[in-house]
Amino acid sequence: PDPALPLPSQLSSLRKIIASEYSTFFQPLYPDYYSDAVQFTDPMVSFEGLGKYEDNVKTIGGRNILGSILFEKEDSRIILHAITGGEPLSPSSPALTPLLTRWTLTATFKPFSSRIIFTGVS
Repeated sequence: PDPALPLPSQLSSLRKIIASEYSTFFQPLYPDYYSDAVQFTDPMVSFEGLGKYEDNVKTIGGRNILGSILFEKEDSRIILHAITGGEPLSPSSPALTPLLTRWTLTATFKPFSSRIIFTGVS
């Protein structure tokens, strides 16, 4: 992120980075756009930290040892449906609404040869 850019340009850049990460299943993941204390929570797992976030993505993508045992690397995908938010909270406020992504993650879980599908909002 470049704080020297005007805010609309920063938001446009961030939206492009998000779209790029999702379309490539985070290959690469752009760590400069994440807090070191990034948090992830879903019904099955919860953790904090950029390193843990990267490890989780690599596991589901079949790109580390555990992931290569559990998931088909060629079959893991995340489909980005929409990015919303980033609008001013009010005409006189510099604060913006949060950016939200709507997505679907699909993968094949090797131990049972079953397809998993998760939809979510981040």
